[in-house]
Amino acid sequence: MKAFYLISLIIFGGYVNAQVQAINLLDTNVLFCGQERNGNGVLSFSSKEQVFYDHLGNDTMIVRFNYLDDPVLREDRLFNLSGDIVQQEFYEMDTLAQAWYAYPFKVVTSSYNTFGDIDSIITYERVNGTMEEIGREEHYYDGSQHEIKFITMTSSVSSSDYNYQILTSSYDVNNLLAYQIDSVYDYFLGAWELNKYVLSYDTQGNLLARTTYDWDGVQSLWYQADNSRVIEYAYDQNNRLIEEVEYAYHANGNTLVTQENYYYNTVTGVVDSTTFLQGTEIYKYENSYNAQGYLSEVAVYLKYTTTSTWDFLNLMHYEYASNGEQIYWDKLYLDGNGDWELCCSYGICNMESLGETTVQRAEQLSLYPNPTAGRIKIASPINGGRLMLINLTGQVVYSALVNEGLIEIDLERLGLVQGVYVVRITDTDHQLQYMSKLMYQSY
Repeated sequence: MKAFYLISLIIFGGYVNAQVQAINLLDTNVLFCGQERNGNGVLSFSSKEQVFYDHLGNDTMIVRFNYLDDPVLREDRLFNLSGDIVQQEFYEMDTLAQAWYAYPFKVVTSSYNTFGDIDSIITYERVNGTMEEIGREEHYYDGSQHEIKFITMTSSVSSSDYNYQILTSSYDVNNLLAYQIDSVYDYFLGAWELNKYVLSYDTQGNLLARTTYDWDGVQSLWYQADNSRVIEYAYDQNNRLIEEVEYAYHANGNTLVTQENYYYNTVTGVVDSTTFLQGTEIYKYENSYNAQGYLSEVAVYLKYTTTSTWDFLNLMHYEYASNGEQIYWDKLYLDGNGDWELCCSYGICNMESLGETTVQRAEQLSLYPNPTAGRIKIASPINGGRLMLINLTGQVVYSALVNEGLIEIDLERLGLVQGVYVVRITDTDHQLQYMSKLMYQSY
């Protein structure tokens, strides 16, 4: 039994005539027709969609026709027993030959696990009339619906030479992204390029650090190479990001080349106290090293978020004795005439070793701003520790017991002179755990 429905609607002054033809409830062919005319009654749009269903009610094929020269498209679908689409193929009509293209120009294949969650999605394209794939994407998911692998494959139409990229992700027990490995295969070079990004978090799920490694295929190891980055983050007691420090390392993996500090400041009285701007001050440190590998020069630059250029701030020199002990340090800056001016210098003489002490490697301590004009905030990561400020002569100029959290110190009120200090935090067993350099100066 056939049923016809004629529907007339007025849309923006035009008329739409939609005809729906349903043959019967058991038939597999349903036809939807629509026409739109403008205010003068001229046909401006016409479309037709034909849908085919299987015995389970799944729309296994959809054919779309449009007015005038728009292409006729066809979408074929395959379903699993749960009614999930597991494959889609897209075709286009050759209007001259009145036939479908022999090969699909796009195919989407999906798979599901026993719980009905998506396991993978694969998409690829082909050149019309050939079997050559010119693009392919694969997405794979774990039981928590995290994308654990992403694969892309590209090729030019005239060549079967493919370039591959594989991004593999791993998650920790808290469902946080732990690391990613980015693998790219260059067909012309005939080699894989691998990068690994390792992430760490605090107990609140805040990202604390992101480290980049490159793969050494000869020695079969990961290393921090040129332009690799270590990014560290700090948060306040309200779980808000307040500092980001980015480090770049030399090819040996241990020599710091540049360091950039970003500060996130709370803006009050504008919207609310949780509004942040990426800090008004961004510092960059460019380091040079002597033939023995010791730090010999540090150039410090400063820029503001309202500008796009780095302003030179100062230059620091370091000299060492033959045994590697630092014996001299100075800081220079450019005056208004572009001439170098000596700001301060320190000499360390008559060094003598009184003994040897073995300590574990101290972790980098988060403090800001650094350099500071007087007030400093330090993120203490441990309870019951002792924080100490030490000048370049080794004198402890400030000491206090600290607990985990944010600590604020006013260096000016302590009567400290401008210069370089070392900030140390030891644990309850008096073992050094965290250490950083602090520069106290006025601009």
